[in-house]
Amino acid sequence: MRYLADLLTLTRFILAIVLFFWAIFGGSAEGAFIIFFIAVVTDTFDGTCARKWPFPKGKEPKYRQYAALYDMVSDVLLAASQVLFLTLHVNTIFGISVIIFYVLFCSVIELIVYG
Repeated sequence: MRYLADLLTLTRFILAIVLFFWAIFGGSAEGAFIIFFIAVVTDTFDGTCARKWPFPKGKEPKYRQYAALYDMVSDVLLAASQVLFLTLHVNTIFGISVIIFYVLFCSVIELIVYG
């Protein structure tokens, strides 16, 4: 069970890459929604699993020192894949608007959190 959070993060990373190529090669919107939904569900539960079943201190695998980085990269790649799909297949203006909103929202959060 200790590895479940890491497996969920890896699954989200793979799904984000699949969604990225799905957008480039013109997959259906329904398929993109299903891929995105499954990825979001993995994001919902990986943190809970990591807190519920932590590794014992001093017995964590070496890669765990970068677990937060892996999680963040998976989240950013998933968001970028979603925006790419919206831009290429739904509406270019809508996709660009989402990008601008995402950048502004993240910037405001960074300012609030880090001053």
